[in-house]
Amino acid sequence: RSECKERLAKRYSVEQLSRTALGSRVICADRGLIYEEAPEAYKAIDSVIGALRDAGLLRVLARLKPVLTYKTRGGCC
Repeated sequence: RSECKERLAKRYSVEQLSRTALGSRVICADRGLIYEEAPEAYKAIDSVIGALRDAGLLRVLARLKPVLTYKTRGGCC
């Protein structure tokens, strides 16, 4: 994910990553973390779910759409 951060920073602004392709909002005060956790930093979920389904490890019951994502490195309130 850290390698992806450099690549994504050249292509997207923080403001662009604050909205997802699904139209949901991303809240993240850490500029570096928003790049590390961007959807483009991960495998496509459809291929992951498909592989697990094909292996008999899960059955798809529903598809959900996030409305809001809050990203933090951890710590306590």
